[in-house]
Amino acid sequence: MTVLPGAESLDRRRQERGVGAEPIRADLVAMVLGTFREMPGLCLHLNQAARLFGVHPTTCQVLLDDLVALGRLRRAHDGQYLGRDLADPLAAPSPMPNYLRTFREH
Repeated sequence: MTVLPGAESLDRRRQERGVGAEPIRADLVAMVLGTFREMPGLCLHLNQAARLFGVHPTTCQVLLDDLVALGRLRRAHDGQYLGRDLADPLAAPSPMPNYLRTFREH
């Protein structure tokens, strides 16, 4: 099997884990919401979401639960995370949460 030079760096499973391995929160929020927007029927359990987004399950749970609390995602009775109804794709996004606003000001 021939591996192209640099191809191994593209595989998230082979990336080094630890400090700096996870994207910053604002990038994660954009990636998660963008993924659910691009795939309207997407339903993910926590372990599936953590693997898809390439983050630790605890980080993923905090992020997804915050997005549910903000009304950007919803959670099914079986624990799956789902996108909100995208009937109006031009609707204004909800205001930036305080924790992001404060973080960006510094």
